[in-house]
Amino acid sequence: MTTTAIRPAYTAPLGRGAAHQALDESRERAKLNSISATIGCAPGEVSADGIRADMPSILAALRRHGYAVGEPVRGPVQGHRGYWLMHVDVTLPAGPSFTLGYFTPNTS
Repeated sequence: MTTTAIRPAYTAPLGRGAAHQALDESRERAKLNSISATIGCAPGEVSADGIRADMPSILAALRRHGYAVGEPVRGPVQGHRGYWLMHVDVTLPAGPSFTLGYFTPNTS
């Protein structure tokens, strides 16, 4: 008695097609709107292309709205291969402070 392998149905790889790109842009716009609402600014203030938020614009918007934002400092370790973890100290106008961390491509 012989057995035959059943092949799974073909599924297109993720990241291709207009539908996937539309969903990705929708998620990025939702993040952008959330960030701008939290800061209290227009989405255009924290985005260069109107879809994705970019960190330099976010830090500049925080400074414009009264937050004390320190200079970015490279973290002690490389978090992901090819990227460096950057730390920024942020103090809110009411007094509490926190450290914001984000990854940036390793260009050095």
